[in-house]
Amino acid sequence: MARCVGFGRMYFDKDKDYQLTPAENGLFIIESPGREVVRFDEAGGKVAGLTINPGPWGLQAQVR
Repeated sequence: MARCVGFGRMYFDKDKDYQLTPAENGLFIIESPGREVVRFDEAGGKVAGLTINPGPWGLQAQVR
């Protein structure tokens, strides 16, 4: 499950849970109207952020 708790509501509704469906190569599909693809970025063995729609136009977010 994933939840948007801050900014970024262009893609997601605040405080709503979204199901994550595993895809290939470590990617997940977010079960939302846009069915966005997400990749979790790691550093030091922990999730350090994520990239929505990885590729040339991907949007990155970092854990604070």
